Amino acid sequence: CPNTAELKDLNKIKVKWPPAKKEFWSFDITATDRLGLLAQILNTIAEERLNVKSINTSEKKNQFRIMIRIEAEDMSIIKAAAEKIKKIASITNVNLHKDQQA
Repeated sequence: CPNTAELKDLNKIKVKWPPAKKEFWSFDITATDRLGLLAQILNTIAEERLNVKSINTSEKKNQFRIMIRIEAEDMSIIKAAAEKIKKIASITNVNLHKDQQA
């Protein structure tokens, strides 16, 4: 607010907000395997400034399953990332799961 510059120090109150609570979520992604797929998914997550904590992958009959555990403070950012991941070529399914912290 531009008016704060005009306030005297006596009118100012020091405040402190607690840090935002970080939560852990996992993207459970199914896709047809192709060159560069994992890189594209991770770039999408990085663009949303989400912190990747772990990645597990498995393949069965050319179907690629990727579990990516992330840490984030804002659910809207997580949902935005999930929607962007769904639009990546060869992705067949994206689910979100809330994880226990640690």
